[in-house]
Amino acid sequence: MWVRALCVPHTQDWEGRTALWHAAKTGQYRCCVLLLERGNANPNYMDLTRTAPLMIAAVSGHLPVMQILIEKKANADQVRGSVHVKYKPVCSVQACV
Repeated sequence: MWVRALCVPHTQDWEGRTALWHAAKTGQYRCCVLLLERGNANPNYMDLTRTAPLMIAAVSGHLPVMQILIEKKANADQVRGSVHVKYKPVCSVQACV
């Protein structure tokens, strides 16, 4: 309930990052679940640097968050095909699939 009251899932910060992106980066599994299931957050939305929630979860080593993003149809090719130079994944997408 409070998620709906406090934020709109598709609202972006000045870098184009959504609440789901920030939750994925910090490993907030339950928040990701709420945003995906009740807030209809887009698991494939990329920020201005073309970094998706799945990619940032991989870089940060948050395996449970990666798993829920993949279950909710996050595009794993975004991690496989376009890893940014500044990001090096801590865990692989294959570990989640």
